[in-house]
Amino acid sequence: MKAFDLLQNNGSLSEDSIYFQIYPNNIPIMLFRYIIYYLLPIHSNKELFIVDHAVCLAILNIGIFYSWKVVSLLLGRRMSAIFLLLVLSCAPIFFYTLYFYSDTLMIMMPPLLLYVWLRYEQRRRPIDAILFCFLLAVGCVLRQNLILFLPAIILYLILRSKLKTACIIGTSVIILIILMQLATGNLAEKAHIKAMPQYKMPTTHWVMLGLSEQGRYNIRDFKKTLGQPTQAQKKEINLCEIKKRLTTRSVSELSYLWLLKAFRVYADGSMGYYWYMGNTSNHSLIYDYFFGGQKQLVLFIVQIFHCFHFMLLFCSVMRFFRLKKVDVSLLIQIMLFGNYLFYIFIWEAEPRYALLFLFPMLIGCCYGLKELTRLMQKVRNHVSLKLPWINTQRGAHLFFIVLICLAAIHLKPITQDSDVQYRYSVNQSQRKGGIYAHVSEQNVVRQTFYADRDFDHIALGKAGSIGKANYQLTIHPLSGKKQKTKKIISADDMEKDRLSELVLDHTLPGKMDYQLTISKITGQKDAFLDLSIHGKGLFEQRDLYLEGVLFQDAHLVMNKDLQFRVYKKVYKPYLSVAMYFFLLSLALAMLIFFADVYRKPEPNPMHLHPDPV
Repeated sequence: MKAFDLLQNNGSLSEDSIYFQIYPNNIPIMLFRYIIYYLLPIHSNKELFIVDHAVCLAILNIGIFYSWKVVSLLLGRRMSAIFLLLVLSCAPIFFYTLYFYSDTLMIMMPPLLLYVWLRYEQRRRPIDAILFCFLLAVGCVLRQNLILFLPAIILYLILRSKLKTACIIGTSVIILIILMQLATGNLAEKAHIKAMPQYKMPTTHWVMLGLSEQGRYNIRDFKKTLGQPTQAQKKEINLCEIKKRLTTRSVSELSYLWLLKAFRVYADGSMGYYWYMGNTSNHSLIYDYFFGGQKQLVLFIVQIFHCFHFMLLFCSVMRFFRLKKVDVSLLIQIMLFGNYLFYIFIWEAEPRYALLFLFPMLIGCCYGLKELTRLMQKVRNHVSLKLPWINTQRGAHLFFIVLICLAAIHLKPITQDSDVQYRYSVNQSQRKGGIYAHVSEQNVVRQTFYADRDFDHIALGKAGSIGKANYQLTIHPLSGKKQKTKKIISADDMEKDRLSELVLDHTLPGKMDYQLTISKITGQKDAFLDLSIHGKGLFEQRDLYLEGVLFQDAHLVMNKDLQFRVYKKVYKPYLSVAMYFFLLSLALAMLIFFADVYRKPEPNPMHLHPDPV
């Protein structure tokens, strides 16, 4: 929104933005986004969303390419093919191309840094070291948590007894980061964006969030920090709260919190990709399968692959204890271990934070797979009874047959047995802030919406009510002369602070614009009903539903809509047969590819670049 505002106002914001005063760490990514928009000849916000997705896709492919290059250099072409297979098994990274943010932009940086570092180790050219420091500094400005790469590379160099190089690299990166932050600050000031001490959140704020009940971002801690007028007072209350939470909790309570954060960030293989896709005006069946209410099977498949990745990563750790060698595999393990410690014990925990070091994790998985195949070969060689039919390819084929049998067993319950499914035309389920739409004797609320399919249910959010009264819901199309649909409800029919289901007398047709009117018809004179608003941002107003508008009495309410749902309940199977086999075919195709790659013993290629160490 702010990058688009900059574009429309020739590089300056039309109004003060409290969000960037509170969180100035997000200014660089917004300016980067504005520069992309500025360089393109299109100025439509819908076209710019396509640009966002294209940029995210390009960034993801850069990350995949340089990860593949690293694996190819260190482990050979065969393992680089397996790496591409592992990438395909990480479905959430492709879904994240729909979400432009510093996490999705910087996902390319760790593998790019690894590749540049490998080139520096091999060629010893100063230009490679300068490029490494520059890229790391740029990455840290755009995504501050990438700084975790710096202590990893310094520790790696110290273990290799290269203390002088470690000091030069560390100092150079820190100096470059400071210079780039100053340059970004000057550019932000020219765009009339400036962090204000009375709003800016200090670093201790995120540490305090990491010690909250669930170790995540929460509004209670946000208000506690924001309520302090100066930076010193903000830091003081943060430090006091951190000390209090560490001293008043028992060891078991802290252990539970840290375990909860570990599961939240790293055990959730989905990385929370669907959290950021909840606001859409198109609730198609494909959307429901991947982001909406029918995503359970996709999440289950994602979690299976995620567990497999962790098993391979564990095998890569076993490789280090066997070889006790300081190489790139150890650098990756140091990087990942530091990342785990940081988010589990220090910082707030969000599932998308696992994105940043995902590609190093997959490169580590390749080392683990190499170690796993070595262990399997060793076990085979030590078995007294030779079983010639056991090898990697035939094992994969056997596993393929097992999966086919499991798929056949679950075909009927998943694709034939019917259950209640929700088909949404509108699903504006979130609520932010404390403003409401007021219904009383003098006040009427109207909400327009577009229904792309038939519907027979409406759900509304109740913020509060006083007194006994009856209210009338009227739904009528905005075009044509079709009859109005009416329903009488009372405040008791709705539950506070949640969406309450209201069943209509008959099904209304789709592909039409409608108006929903809520008015009071009978009851106590001072009785009223407050309906929850969807679209009130935590920091600023934002209109998240573009297919309709909200009216309070006769006045258009800007940037707001009701919290409401329009939908139809259908009795149908969870998945269609076609979608079921499509999802399974992805896993089966990967298995066949794996078996084909390991069909013959791997040669020892002379052209393979050795690990620089």
